[in-house]
Amino acid sequence: MNKPAEIFNCDETRFSDKTQRKHVIVTSSTGYVFGKHGGSGKQYTTALIEISAAGQVISPFIIYSGKVLMNTWCKGGPDGSRYAVTKKVIKYFM
Repeated sequence: MNKPAEIFNCDETRFSDKTQRKHVIVTSSTGYVFGKHGGSGKQYTTALIEISAAGQVISPFIIYSGKVLMNTWCKGGPDGSRYAVTKKVIKYFM
């Protein structure tokens, strides 16, 4: 336990791809809205985030619902991000 750089916490969060809202409210300092909460709940994108006890943040692992990973889905994310697709995200993370 005396090696905080070797102790990691991993957490996942899901974002619905289908929303019913046209507008969201964010603070004026927010540069980009990554997702809107709500909607049908039929399609989700899952993000896995890891950080060490020493504060090192690992680039996210993004998992989309689907069969084929589209190149456009992998653009604009944080440097070093990893991407994948799966038919059943919930099966693996719930």
